[in-house]
This record gives sequence, structure tokens and C-alpha cells, in this order.
Amino acid sequence: MHQLSKTPTAPNKAEIQETVELLLDAFAAPRKDRQPTALSVSEIANDLKDRLPPAPNIGPVNTMLKHMNPRKAAGVDGVPSWLLEQFHEEFAPDVHDIICASIEQSKYPTSYKHALVSLVPKVDNPTDINNGFRHLSVLPQVTKALERIQLKLNLKYPSLNASQHASTEDRSTMTALASITQDWYNATDSGNP
Repeated sequence: MHQLSKTPTAPNKAEIQETVELLLDAFAAPRKDRQPTALSVSEIANDLKDRLPPAPNIGPVNTMLKHMNPRKAAGVDGVPSWLLEQFHEEFAPDVHDIICASIEQSKYPTSYKHALVSLVPKVDNPTDINNGFRHLSVLPQVTKALERIQLKLNLKYPSLNASQHASTEDRSTMTALASITQDWYNATDSGNP
């Protein structure tokens, strides 16, 4: 465990670089062994054979943009929420096209996966680089719009798998954990490990 210096001297370039590397390692550690898997439309075609993925109308997109919080920070795209909120009628067709293309292609736009990350100390003068900071991620506002619209569309279609916890109402990481834990208890109680 690396300890941060308690001496209030200005760090040199090498010390800054070392600290940056330590922070990168600390935040990447939980995901270092994870291999990303990409789903293709052909792999989920059986689930979509009866219907195409639902696409939103432009009305809800316009309304959602109109009610955006203008005080939210801009993401990596540099588009502030006040701009989308103030000119919602002008931006609604473009945002609608982005959302529909994302749904039809079953692909999330790569540029909207990037976030601005700020490190915030959990306590005054943190000494542990691995546990002394939390990170705040600021996503582009269009990303948030896409997620909200997708959530509303998912609520209309009750055919979602019962184990689906992301982007569904009244579900979270806590409900996912509770569900997995209950399945584990049931399996061990019945003698099926």
C-alpha cells in the first residue's frame, strides 16, 4: 500500500507521474481481469424475432430535453445541459436520431462512453492512495438522455428478463446483489452447489 507524502512541498514532475500511475492502477484494479464481451445482433436475434427494439417518438425526447437540469456539468463532448434545455426544440430531432440509431443498431455510441473523471478525497489529507479517494464521472448530457429514454422504453415492455437490474425501475446494484445472494442460498440449501 503506497502512502502519500504528508510533507507540504511542491512535487516534482517524476513524483506527479508516479502519483498518476498509482491512481490509474488503483482505479483500474477492479477491472483488470475482466474481458469485455461484445454482443452482436445475431446473438440476440431470437429475442427480437417477434418485434423490433422499441424506438421512442420525438415528443418524449423533446420533453426530456426541455426538463434537463441547466446546472449540470458538461461531459467530454462539451455540450452543457443548459444549451440542450434552452434549445430543446432545435436539438430534439438530432438527439432523437442518435437515440433511434443506437437502439436499432444495438450499439451505444463510443463517444458517449467516455467520462470526465475527477478525484475527490474522502477525508482531509488522504494518506492511502487506494482508499482515500472516490471518483466522480461526468458523462455527456446526451448519454443521460439516451439512458432515460431507454429506461422509459424498457418499462413499457414487461418481457425483460427477471434478472435484468440495469436501466429498470426500482432495481439497482443492491437488488442484483440480493437476488444473486438469494439464488446462492437456495442452491446451497437444496444441496445443489
